[in-house]
Amino acid sequence: MWFAWDGTHLKLTGTTIRHKRKNITRDPKVALSINDPDEPYRYLEVRGTVTSILDDHAGAFFATLASRHGMRLDGPPGDVAHRIVYVIRPDRATFQ
Repeated sequence: MWFAWDGTHLKLTGTTIRHKRKNITRDPKVALSINDPDEPYRYLEVRGTVTSILDDHAGAFFATLASRHGMRLDGPPGDVAHRIVYVIRPDRATFQ
């Protein structure tokens, strides 16, 4: 899953129609594992709390992430009506 770090929070994009939103709404505690593509046994694990869920109806955040990863969009993503941004406050990180 693509993400952005603003120096304080991790931000991830998703949609309202996936189970992830239902699960996060029920329990905002989350964990992420970010693998190092050059070292398969090296990773960063982040545990945190989703502090807010923002609307991204225009798909601007998704488009920013897509551009960063070399994906060109000719228009907004097809699921733009359901697009949201999860804002996560990291509580703990482990680097292996």
